[in-house]
Amino acid sequence: MRFAHLGFCSAAAALVACGGGTTTVSPAPHLLFHPLPGQSAEAITSAPKLRPSATHALLYVGGYRNNVVDVYDLSVHGYPLVETITDGVDGPGGLALDAQNTLYVANNNNGTVTAYPFGSTSPSLTLHDRLSFATDVAVARNGDVYVANRGSKPGIAVFKPGQNTVARYITSQLIAKPESIFFHRDTLYISDDNTGVSVRSRGGKIVSLGLQGLGAITSGLALDERNGALYVGDNSNNVIHVFPKGSVTAAYSLPIVSPNFIVVAEIRHHTSIVSADFQSQNAYFFKPSNPNWYGVFQTAAEEANGVAFQPAD
Repeated sequence: MRFAHLGFCSAAAALVACGGGTTTVSPAPHLLFHPLPGQSAEAITSAPKLRPSATHALLYVGGYRNNVVDVYDLSVHGYPLVETITDGVDGPGGLALDAQNTLYVANNNNGTVTAYPFGSTSPSLTLHDRLSFATDVAVARNGDVYVANRGSKPGIAVFKPGQNTVARYITSQLIAKPESIFFHRDTLYISDDNTGVSVRSRGGKIVSLGLQGLGAITSGLALDERNGALYVGDNSNNVIHVFPKGSVTAAYSLPIVSPNFIVVAEIRHHTSIVSADFQSQNAYFFKPSNPNWYGVFQTAAEEANGVAFQPAD
């Protein structure tokens, strides 16, 4: 979680000018300023209360200020809110899902990670060993849980599946103020306010990617597996930089006030880059190779922070 420097746009009323096009505003708590793929422009205000479906595309959004993780069904017209998680949530930062769709929440305020089996609103496991300021969480293919941790001894704590004691603690000169982590296959990507973006290979070596043009406050990371593009949030410059595969120079940047965590999501056969905006309750949707957002979704999360995406079966 980072506190943003205001820049691009700072209020919902300004979103039309920022994104362009015709705006449709619904009085529903979760409204669309622009229709998304498969979404009509008409407002949905009386959708029945639903429950999370394991076969639907779900978007998880953490609210830092109101200590909540909200779950939205992107497979249903109107993208209804289908679940609200508050038990154990305290200043949620990064979110992650494992292969069984268990949700992991990095809680900035109390230095824990809480785990929620799919459909549950109460944690089945709380991780706190050696954690002081948990910023993000990622799950490896073998089920190990990696937690980015700040404080006097910054590093990445690794927990074995179902265990609440640290199996090993990874430190490096490149891990000084870790912000965001994620796995692509067996490679761990790490963003750090002091050192930029680095990767840790399966062999354990951590090396800098040497990305150019990053500001002082890096935030979320995501990778488009279709083309290898790397998305890096830059809170200093109010953008998400897009680095083509193998390039250390961004091809273009996506404007967003306070880009925190980022996911690449497949929504109704359309690929979207989704980022929470800490300055608002909004999640912004971008198309690959298009340097502007095409949709913005107002969530119930105050100071939107972490995001996670569960693809549809």
